[in-house]
Amino acid sequence: PQDAAHQRVLSQIRFSNSFLILCSTYDTFSKILLEGVKDIDRGEAEAFAQYKKINAHFIISDDRKFASAVRLQDPTVRIIDTVLLFAWLDQLALLLNPKAHLRALYQQRRFTPQQLRNAYKQAAGMLGKKLSNRELQRKTNFKLLGIKVQ
Repeated sequence: PQDAAHQRVLSQIRFSNSFLILCSTYDTFSKILLEGVKDIDRGEAEAFAQYKKINAHFIISDDRKFASAVRLQDPTVRIIDTVLLFAWLDQLALLLNPKAHLRALYQQRRFTPQQLRNAYKQAAGMLGKKLSNRELQRKTNFKLLGIKVQ
């Protein structure tokens, strides 16, 4: 059962063949399990419930408090942030202009070169690859990427 507000949001989504359509239902038990847990809001509880319902590979979230809180409830949950998502998509060669996208991401969500380096290492590991130090330097050096630290 889904409440009226949730249905209203879903009815406004008009994308076909998208992630949003795929995730239009959720596991009620999982949602109830997380509702009221400190640092997990209603939308995050629904994201977790959708993750469980469709057996997704991961949840995308930059909210570290949410990630910590949900891991206390389910240590097997896999949560990735946007920097790791970016590095993973770049490793899959799905970004047309990675440098420009990375600069735009940095404007929205600040991160350090070390965080970017760790994300690239983790993304490579997700794909069963290992990046050379030279490749890591090329992908994560802010000066080479044209990122001005503010």
